[in-house]
Amino acid sequence: MDFIDGEMQTNFPYDLSLKMDSNPSLPGLDDFLRSLERIFFAESEVKLVSGKTGENQLILNLRCRLSLLDVLYHFRKGNWGHCGNPECCSAENDHLKVQLENLQNRNTQPVDIEEVNLELEDVLIVVRSTGPGSIAGEIIRLFEALGEHYVHYTKGLQAIPYEIYIPVKESVSFASQPPSHHSADAFYNYWAVYYEDSVDARIYSLRQRQILAEDLFYSDSE
Repeated sequence: MDFIDGEMQTNFPYDLSLKMDSNPSLPGLDDFLRSLERIFFAESEVKLVSGKTGENQLILNLRCRLSLLDVLYHFRKGNWGHCGNPECCSAENDHLKVQLENLQNRNTQPVDIEEVNLELEDVLIVVRSTGPGSIAGEIIRLFEALGEHYVHYTKGLQAIPYEIYIPVKESVSFASQPPSHHSADAFYNYWAVYYEDSVDARIYSLRQRQILAEDLFYSDSE
């Protein structure tokens, strides 16, 4: 999702020249999904998008029966999303990046994660790739950021968004905040947040730690 000259635009739909498989058979994929279900306390589904040169892009759907606040609590304790507690799991294996590397080792064509849809009890978190290996490499830091900014994007704990879309990318350079040239850094500039009391998405700035005025991003806003 980008914002361009004052308007937010989505990257969907996918390139129609790409092949999407809702029931993929990829060597090691079942083991990969079972590991994710254990790490994220979740049920999992996967779609496979095959690129023109044979690369395999995964779209992961994870359904976890916890609230965002519960997830952040267990994440801080080191027993959700990664292993920060040697007593609960094997630290060297319980990490999305390691599991993706294990899956890659069982396949000859490149395998990466294009998108993760994490469906919690109270919010859907959508994370789109910003470059090769970006989601697996940044997932821990992303949840650290979700915890650090929780009080701000929940409007002082008064409103839980029903969807958080990560990231919203800058397509135009703002003088005070030039866009980053590092793909991983794009996760930590802007997010789109959706609230029940608003039809349109709002833009949350991680740098400013606040929800920005709509008319900064929507040319048709009143």
